[in-house]
Amino acid sequence: YFRQSMENVIPKSIKNRTWKSDISPIFLNEMKKLTLDELNYFIFENNHYFKKLIDREKVSIMYQKFKESNDQKFATTLYKYIYLSMWLKKNII
Repeated sequence: YFRQSMENVIPKSIKNRTWKSDISPIFLNEMKKLTLDELNYFIFENNHYFKKLIDREKVSIMYQKFKESNDQKFATTLYKYIYLSMWLKKNII
């Protein structure tokens, strides 16, 4: 659907390419900029669901492991927590 929606917006050579760009360095750099306080704010502030379901201490440990290792799997999990928390705030809370 995305390619179809871009039909008259981008050149055919771009629309039809099959390879993808690697944006993981940008993602990791942005995640590295987050402080633990900011991360906790995004995940737990005004979200009683996450306060009950997600252990704040384990999030802190995962955050520290990410900062020490730069392992994308930790960053991805933390990002999913942020995204889900924001979705819940917008749609349910």
